[in-house]
Amino acid sequence: MGAKASVTPIYGAEVSPAHLRGALVMNWQLFDALGLALGFAANLMVSVTGDYSWRFQVASVVIPTICLLSLVWTIPESGRWLLKKGRYADAFNSFCAIRPTPLQAAAELFYADAQLQAESEFLGRSRRHEAADDRFSPRGKSRSERESAIELEDLERINNRGHVAAHPGREARDRGGCLTLPARFKRIWDIIRDEKADVDLDDYQRCAKYSYYTGRIAQLFRIPRIRRATTAALVMMISQQLCGINILQFYSTTFFHDPKVGSDSLLGPGLSFGFGLANFIFTFPIYHFIDTRGRRFLLLASYPGMIFSMLGACLSYTIDNESRRLIAVVIFLFTFVFFYSWGQGPVPFAYSSEVFPQINREAGMSFVVFANLFGAGILALVVPQLTPALSHSSQQSNSKSGESRLLGIFTGLNVIALILIFFFVPETAVATRDVDEARGQGLVYISLEELNYIFQASTGKHIEYQMTVMIPWARDMMRWKWRRFVGGKKEDRPEEPEPLFTWIQAEELHEMNERTSDSSEQSG
Repeated sequence: MGAKASVTPIYGAEVSPAHLRGALVMNWQLFDALGLALGFAANLMVSVTGDYSWRFQVASVVIPTICLLSLVWTIPESGRWLLKKGRYADAFNSFCAIRPTPLQAAAELFYADAQLQAESEFLGRSRRHEAADDRFSPRGKSRSERESAIELEDLERINNRGHVAAHPGREARDRGGCLTLPARFKRIWDIIRDEKADVDLDDYQRCAKYSYYTGRIAQLFRIPRIRRATTAALVMMISQQLCGINILQFYSTTFFHDPKVGSDSLLGPGLSFGFGLANFIFTFPIYHFIDTRGRRFLLLASYPGMIFSMLGACLSYTIDNESRRLIAVVIFLFTFVFFYSWGQGPVPFAYSSEVFPQINREAGMSFVVFANLFGAGILALVVPQLTPALSHSSQQSNSKSGESRLLGIFTGLNVIALILIFFFVPETAVATRDVDEARGQGLVYISLEELNYIFQASTGKHIEYQMTVMIPWARDMMRWKWRRFVGGKKEDRPEEPEPLFTWIQAEELHEMNERTSDSSEQSG
């Protein structure tokens, strides 16, 4: 399950055109919700089979697994993955299979290849400069001497590209200059598979070939551009657990249980099936908005509804009449899943699959999926013990107080998730808005490779932008809409805020002018 959750969104992001990337990758969430609904349906059908019901529940997962194993052979390999392996002809054929014309396939192949080379050069220089952080090296060379040596090494590698000796990089050798044991096995395996020799590989292919998984995991926290992407993706994935959706799905029959009916009643399993089906149906409208409005917008727009519906479900437990209380809880929880299905549900996996550079995409996605599923496992273990502990007593009449307090805790966690997303998650759907006099305002979609420019902005600048630009604009927008609603004095619509990068460039230019004026005053 973990491998499926890591690989499927990456594949969807890599084969999708830029203007449909969000809609196609969110198919993961759509069919995940369908699988949950079918799972609840299977539970409902086998709940009347007695002691053997759990056997049928476990066996039911074989059916979709067989379908997946049969269909996976019909899709082409990711062209970007083939590029990393130096298989240009296969990569071109893969792009041709998913693009309308060979010209579009060739253009995407060229652009992806150029960006991969730029990424490897950037990552390689980052590693070499990290080795030169100290003032003096063991051999007594100063920083300037070591940086000059690095530049000469870059020039020599560029001049001799295609004529590099067939040997692994420094990270594949131990201190004595000998190959490490993993590198030896890798070389033997490459000979067995008759892979392309190092002399025929480009720089980024050699970088990908001799970079180990642990090294790529370390780069998620060491290199600033990748660290920002990791932070944003982690916030997305952790927020999916903080919102409480998995608790509602894991223990839906507990929340939908009516104490007046017996344990063999179909009310709980039936409402659980409706809960899963609602999650599936409410996801459909997002096909249009995830690429036109953006990932971040959907999250920020859905969380207020999730917070108030979760709070409403929490307060519904104060109703004394058990039947009315159950009706109120069901209404608020179904409202919660409505908002979840077009925000926190489809966005995290679509977002995380596109924010990492090509070389680190598999490592980054697997790490954040690990964090997501690990959080789900922790909740599954803790909540059954936490709910009775939150109750006033172990009496049956007071057992619902634990569920009420549990929902109250997740209401607060939803607020925390909203704050984290607002400050640490930049938008990735569109970079700019293009104003066309003939067609009006439209969106300029960006490719996976262009996302590197989004994460060049520091986290501090992003937080400052949200505080000084977006919050005042949102306040003015809400005031304008309220006055328009009540029929007050007509005012012009507040201007759209300038994009993040335009604002950063203006701030940097302003700071540079201030430094120039200060130096002029001091010299005068």
